[in-house]
Amino acid sequence: MSMLQDMLWNPLAVEAALPSINIRKNDQEFQVVLAVPGYDASQLEMTWEDKLLDIVGQRAKEGTEDDGWSYMRREIRTPGFHYRVQLPQATDESAIAAELKDGLLTIRVPLIAKKTISIKIETAKPVSLTESTN
Repeated sequence: MSMLQDMLWNPLAVEAALPSINIRKNDQEFQVVLAVPGYDASQLEMTWEDKLLDIVGQRAKEGTEDDGWSYMRREIRTPGFHYRVQLPQATDESAIAAELKDGLLTIRVPLIAKKTISIKIETAKPVSLTESTN
């Protein structure tokens, strides 16, 4: 059965084809963590444009391996994936960092601290409507 047929007959197959993802943030940082076991850095690509983070993973196409084996059954798929993550507006784009360790791709996006500005409110002096004559 092809991957498309698997997805039509088994909706859980779609979920199995995509890596698991965690998205979290605190006051200093926004993080995207993907489980990508078996991928190396050369198979992962990230781009950033207009607060949209694209994460693409691509492995060798099935059947292109020349390992000397003839497969009677092949269920381990390497379809690749594509995630798009909308990031917060208050991000420091110049300091985005990514790390691939133990099958986890962690992307760290520093957040710009919110500024609170105090505004002094002046009170107007009351205006007298009566004129005094000298």
